[in-house]
Amino acid sequence: MTNKKVVKIGIIGLGPRAETLLASIFPMWNDAQVTAICDVREARITLVQGIFDKQGEKTAGRIQGI
Repeated sequence: MTNKKVVKIGIIGLGPRAETLLASIFPMWNDAQVTAICDVREARITLVQGIFDKQGEKTAGRIQGI
């Protein structure tokens, strides 16, 4: 039995930098997991959720904040 640790990440603000971060996270997906995404614009949340959907992954939570 291994004690493999996974880094859990929440992303606040889903602009172009967040998309770049996601591009770097997906190749090491076994070691990192995005558990929540948040933005003030619902359209950005939907766009980034679409990236997860295309990769066959889910996020744990969607938060629209101020």
